[in-house]
Amino acid sequence: MRRAILIACIVLVAAALVGAVIVMSYYLYGPGGNAIHMRNVTRRLAEWEARYDGRELKDDGEAKFMIEMLEYVQWYYPPGDNYRADAATEAALEKQRSATMEAIIAPLRRYSGEDYGTDVDRWRKWLNRSGGTKGQSPREEKGTSLNNGASVKPNEFEVLGWLHRGSDSDTAHFIDT
Repeated sequence: MRRAILIACIVLVAAALVGAVIVMSYYLYGPGGNAIHMRNVTRRLAEWEARYDGRELKDDGEAKFMIEMLEYVQWYYPPGDNYRADAATEAALEKQRSATMEAIIAPLRRYSGEDYGTDVDRWRKWLNRSGGTKGQSPREEKGTSLNNGASVKPNEFEVLGWLHRGSDSDTAHFIDT
């Protein structure tokens, strides 16, 4: 008798655990989970909007950063075929994305005197052509800082045998050739 009660309890606990896993899976990996993630993405975009709203760019290096940030925001978890939630959550995400992009574009407009909107390629072309409006481009003006503090312009990388590893850091590392 005790054995039958013990087995019944084990079966009930196992069934409860399986049910909990099924419910959690729906919320984490189904439309409910996407909605949770989209709300977090919306909050992150709002933080970036607050950080960049009203910012004044001082040099082409900051302009380059803002252009890269603009591109990142455009591709930062947009709703798509396998990433869907309820219409209200998706609308809130896209509204915040637009506000964040505007907060990034406004300083670029003021700094450059140009208005390329969300067109990252045009902003890059502006920055790379004879240094934009505020002097040399960051690559020509500042070069790239190396681990030892020296500065090397990008065209010198090949001559010196240096490799820039942007995924690990923003510094260049020497490669034995």
